[in-house]
Amino acid sequence: MKAYARKYIHTQREQFRRLGVQGQWEDPYLTLDREYEAAELRMFADLIDRGFVYRGKKPVYWSIPCRTALAEAEVEYQDHVSPSIYVKFKVKDAPNTFVLIWTTTPWTLPPAYASPGLP
Repeated sequence: MKAYARKYIHTQREQFRRLGVQGQWEDPYLTLDREYEAAELRMFADLIDRGFVYRGKKPVYWSIPCRTALAEAEVEYQDHVSPSIYVKFKVKDAPNTFVLIWTTTPWTLPPAYASPGLP
């Protein structure tokens, strides 16, 4: 699994370099590195030592509008489809140069870039 992830880290690094993105490419911050994992384990151990982690029987689902707990059988998940959008941005001070993005969160774009009909 890590080899698969590292392959795509390399691929993405090269693609970002081709786009001119600046970054700390020779020493990237990777969550799969042993140093990162060790720091996460130390932090988790600290949470345990402080009593913030405990073993319970199961989660309790809570209805905020009803102010009551829900039985697991009452929990239904609504199907949700997020709209996606392609947006072309003109690069400032670069004639005929554009950057194309694709996002499934079009509501995060400034209104000038959102397509009609999107929130």
